[in-house]
Formats: sequence, C-alpha cells, structure tokens
Amino acid sequence: VVQHFLGVAGASGWLNVVTQIHQAAHSRVELYRLQNSGPEASHTSLLTADLAADAELRIGYFDIGGHLVRNDVDVNLAERGAQAELFGLQLVPTSHHIDDHLRVDHIAPDTRSEQAFRGIIGRRGRGCGGSERPAGSRAAMVRRRLHRAGRCQDRRGFLARRAGLAC
Repeated sequence: VVQHFLGVAGASGWLNVVTQIHQAAHSRVELYRLQNSGPEASHTSLLTADLAADAELRIGYFDIGGHLVRNDVDVNLAERGAQAELFGLQLVPTSHHIDDHLRVDHIAPDTRSEQAFRGIIGRRGRGCGGSERPAGSRAAMVRRRLHRAGRCQDRRGFLARRAGLAC
C-alpha cells in the first residue's frame, strides 16, 4: 500500500489522516507513506495496527514537506509471532517542525519490533523522532513475564544544520 500526500506551494490548510490496520494470522502488510505538503500546510496523522499470530507489518514514513507535521503510530503485537518494522526519513526545511510519536506494545510472547528513523534538519527547523522527550518519542513496551519478545530502536542519524534542533 502506498499513501502519497502532495501539497501545492502557497496553499495553506490542515490535513488529518487516520489509517487503521487489522491483520489476520499469517498476513503480511507493507505500507509506505510519502508526505510532501506545501510549506504553509499542517499535516497530522494517526496509524493504528493490531497484529494477530505470525502477522508481519512493515511501515515506511517519508516526510519532506509541511510547516507543522505530526505522525502518531500505535502498533499492538497482540498474538504470538507478530512482528513490526517501522522506519522513516525526515527532511525538515528551514523553520519547520516534523515529529513522530511511535508506540509498539508487545502484548504476546515471541513478538519482535524494530524502529529506525533518520532526519536532516534545516536552519531553525525541528525534527523529532528519536528521543524520549514529549516532542518526539518512541516506545516499545514488553509486558511482564513475556518470553522472547524482542525490540530494537535505532535513534541515531538526526543531523541539525546551524541552529536546527534534533530532539
């Protein structure tokens, strides 16, 4: 599945997108989202996913536009063998703000998740996707007494150029 959100230069406005995924056992879903809103536009999104046994989910987010962008991703690995891979790239123009809030809940044993986001941030821009600060956060939660639930979070790779803020 490919989602492509394209804005027009000089146009302002707010786009709010909600995507819900319910995966059956042994299913595989790949979703790639490209967001390139205009320089005056705001873009918010919520993606929720519930994965059954041995389901695989792969999500790629690419944000290269918009004045204010916030992405919330909420994944539940509800049954044994479920796995999710989340990755993305932010190109934050001068004086703009893009942040990602990710939560993966390992509800069942034998689940796995990986998260890797990178960003390049322009002057006075703000890009968040790899910190525990409220402006951009990631969480991979493993319930108590679960066996073989694995998680990997890669928080490297945010590059700020001249007073840009990587959080």
